[in-house]
Amino acid sequence: MIKFLVTTSHRPTRNTRRFTKFISMILPNFIRVNRGKLTLSMLALQAIDMNIDRVVIIRNRKGNPGYIDIYNVDYLNNSLRLLCTLKICGYSLSTTIRGGLAKKRTFNGIVLNLDIEEDLDKSEMNEALECLVHLFPLTIQRPSDNMCKQDNYLFVNIRKNVENRIYEVKFQDCARLLGILRICT
Repeated sequence: MIKFLVTTSHRPTRNTRRFTKFISMILPNFIRVNRGKLTLSMLALQAIDMNIDRVVIIRNRKGNPGYIDIYNVDYLNNSLRLLCTLKICGYSLSTTIRGGLAKKRTFNGIVLNLDIEEDLDKSEMNEALECLVHLFPLTIQRPSDNMCKQDNYLFVNIRKNVENRIYEVKFQDCARLLGILRICT
């Protein structure tokens, strides 16, 4: 499974730090690092030292998390290569997440459900959906009823809202909704 290093822009706001903590707490293999004054090349070296495949930088926009930049770590040149950028239209965190979590959630598996047209081929996929696939490099499965009865799974549901031209990414476990991320197209 691909490992991610999650960090913020140089001067993050409180909401951006909270959102970064939410992402690193919910998603497995996401390791949060305080950026401080680290440049992109220093982040690349840190990712190489930690044997991490991708770096995710969450940037501000008007005081809130506005963009998610996804970089691929180039081990030969010790650098980062920008894969894509997601524009965040909005987000909503669960009240249990807002109050803070004592420790990182551990899930036995992740079920990714794409709630879009079944016959969608590669030519019809737009840039935002391709970037979401880079962020969640998982096998696409349909959730079954016995998954909640047996193990602790994280369900990631990506749904296209045609009227608002956004993708809604819902994070939930078997019991409750953990958060919603809205991505502009």
